[in-house]
Amino acid sequence: MRRQLLSELGILLLLVGCGTQVEIRGRSAPGRISLGIPTKSQQATPTLPAHLVLDERVFAEANGNKVLDADEMGELTLQVRNDGLGAGKVSVRLTPLSLATDLRFKRYTDVGIIPVQGMLSIKIPIEATAQVEDGLREIRVEIVEEYSRSTLPFTVAFQTSRRVKPELRVIVREYDDGRFFSGNTPDGLIQAGEMIKVVANVQNLGGEAAAVLVEVKTDAKEDIRYTRDLQGNWDSHFALGRLATGENRDLVFYFFTTPVFTDPKVHIQLEISTAQRLFVAAEKLTFDIGQSVETADVLAVEAVRQLQTAFD
Repeated sequence: MRRQLLSELGILLLLVGCGTQVEIRGRSAPGRISLGIPTKSQQATPTLPAHLVLDERVFAEANGNKVLDADEMGELTLQVRNDGLGAGKVSVRLTPLSLATDLRFKRYTDVGIIPVQGMLSIKIPIEATAQVEDGLREIRVEIVEEYSRSTLPFTVAFQTSRRVKPELRVIVREYDDGRFFSGNTPDGLIQAGEMIKVVANVQNLGGEAAAVLVEVKTDAKEDIRYTRDLQGNWDSHFALGRLATGENRDLVFYFFTTPVFTDPKVHIQLEISTAQRLFVAAEKLTFDIGQSVETADVLAVEAVRQLQTAFD
């Protein structure tokens, strides 16, 4: 009964604390008091306008070759300042003007509030998928000040490049039948019973190769044996890492035969693979008993790049 009477007569609430008095008047439902504070959605926009200025716009990609390659991440960086008299609310909208199904990026980014004389650095990732094709891409960029609905528009343009498959080959760059083994006759000829040091060179004639792995295998005969070094390391796997177009890398190993080896040739097979098995191949190195080995110079980088064109 008393609660009903208070509800009908209204409520006068006097708060006294720390010398401050706040008087709140009004009719409220039981158990709820409205303090009259506007919600975020009810707050008014600033009475003074913002004025956005675009100081810098840069598009860069991870490997720095000025092309967004397949599976590569790029980034559009914007520097925006507010020279106005009021705060601004900033968002960025991206609209593709060319093929974009093989690109990944956010069409809308809510950046937030920029105060008067404030500066914002905005970074927007743009990623090429593994299936990206060659071409010129254009994206319309709009920096929007939401309170006044003013816009700073411009177009960003960049090239994309499809994936070129790796193309790896192996050459014998150097060999040695020298004095590191007392059973050798260092005359440049491969003889049964000698231990031979081989410097093989792996070259990439195609697109970038990631996680290159080479395994050395001998014929399935006990009279041809392999060692990675002179300490008896039998690990036959060489992890060469990344090989860019035109890049090459050496790997060193040893083999020897029994003195009673009668075959005219020794075959050493190198099995090569890359990440995601984009390239898998087996190359055979042949060493003729009683003869010297024909070695090859490492191709110049420019020559390799010219060879790459043949694979496109």
